[in-house]
Amino acid sequence: MNKPSITENTIGWIGTVMLLCAYSLNALGFIEATTYSYILLNLFGAIGAGYISYRYHNYQSALINCVWLIVAVIALVNLLRIII
Repeated sequence: MNKPSITENTIGWIGTVMLLCAYSLNALGFIEATTYSYILLNLFGAIGAGYISYRYHNYQSALINCVWLIVAVIALVNLLRIII
């Protein structure tokens, strides 16, 4: 297995921080789950965390991040439908 680069690890860390921020901000009442900021933090966070999980062959974590990504995409589509 090739070791992920510093850039790849940075992508993974940024994704992880984004997921934690989305959850924390929502749980503490700073943002609602139906806002663009919450949905986009989850979407891009899942991409970053899922990517590095896959690179490290941590397929359990990669799978949950793929599911999280799908949920975020569906939420974004639903939010856009409401606005349009």
